[in-house]
Amino acid sequence: MKKRWAKMCLVVLLGLNLVACKGHRHKGDVNLKVAVLTWITGIDENCFNTQAWLGVQQFVKDFRMDQDMMEAINTMDDQMAIVDISRLADEGTDLIVLMGHQFIEPLDYVASRYPNQKFLLIDCVVDQPNVKSATFANHEGSFLAGVTAALRASEMGSTKVGFIGGAESEAVQDFESGFVSGVHEIDADLEVDVRYANDFANPFAGKEIAKAMYEDGCSVLFAVAGATGNGVIEEAREWNVKGHEVYVIGVDMDQYEDGMYDDVHSCVLTSVLKNVDVPVYDALEDVLYGSFTSGTCLYKMKNGGISLPLKNPNLTNSEKQAIHLYMDQILKNELTVIGF
Repeated sequence: MKKRWAKMCLVVLLGLNLVACKGHRHKGDVNLKVAVLTWITGIDENCFNTQAWLGVQQFVKDFRMDQDMMEAINTMDDQMAIVDISRLADEGTDLIVLMGHQFIEPLDYVASRYPNQKFLLIDCVVDQPNVKSATFANHEGSFLAGVTAALRASEMGSTKVGFIGGAESEAVQDFESGFVSGVHEIDADLEVDVRYANDFANPFAGKEIAKAMYEDGCSVLFAVAGATGNGVIEEAREWNVKGHEVYVIGVDMDQYEDGMYDDVHSCVLTSVLKNVDVPVYDALEDVLYGSFTSGTCLYKMKNGGISLPLKNPNLTNSEKQAIHLYMDQILKNELTVIGF
C-alpha cells in the first residue's frame, strides 16, 4: 500500500475554508438588477446553484440592494434558455449569471445579439466580448476528497471507493480525474468504481446507483451530481440507520447536515466546497464599479475558489493532518494535481 503521507511528520496547519478577498468593500445603496439562470434543478438543490444564489444574496445584503432586484429562473431546454436570456437583456438586467455547460450554445447565440449586456458563465467558457467565464480547479479539491476517501477506506478494511457524476461534462470529469489521483496517491491498489447518472436532477437515480455501488463493496462515494447527489446521501443515510458504515463526500456546499441520520451522526465524511459565490460576488462588484471585463478567470485553492469545510466532524486527526499537508503542498506549488 502506498502511504507517503504517513512518512511526513511535520504538518502545516492551515485553515481549510479559504476566502477570496478583494480589499475593502464600500457599502452603500445600490440598484443593480441581477438574474441567475439554472438548468432544471433551480436554486434550492443545496448544491452548485444554491451556492451562486448565496453570492447574490450576500451582495444584496452588503450593498443594501432592493431584494426585488434579484431574480432566479429555472429553464428546461435551449429554446427556453434563449427566450429567458433575451427577455432579461431586453429588461436591462445589469448582470445575467448562467449556471453550467448547458447554457453554452444559448448564451453564445444571445450574447452576440446583445453586445452591451454583461454575462457571467459559471463552470465553462463562451468566447464573447461581453461574457466573463468562471472556471474552477475542480481537480484540486477532489484530489483531497480522494485522499480522504482512501484513508477512510483503509481504516475500514475496504478495497473499493466510488465516484458518481451527474453527466460527463468537462467540469465533472475534472472532479473525477482529481478524485482518482487522490485515491491512488494514498493507495495505488485501491479500486475506484466510476459511474454516471447522465442527469443532474434525478435523486431517485442517484439513490439507485449508490445502492448498487454500496452493495458492490464501495465504502465511500464522492457524488458530483447536483440534485441527483441528494439521492446518494439519502441512500447512505439509510445504510447507516441499518447498521452498515458507509460514507459520502459532498460537493459544492458543506453537506454534513444533509447526511445526518440521527441526532449525532452524519454519513457525510467531508465536502469539496466549490465556492461559486466568489465569482458571482466578484462579477457584481465589477459591474458596480465599472470594471467588468470579458475573458476566463480560473478559481482555485489559492484564490478561494476551492476549499474544504473549516469543520469536519467525521474526520480523524490523522486524516485532517494528511489533508492539511497535501493542501499546503498544492498552495506552495510543491504538488501539481493534473486535471481532466
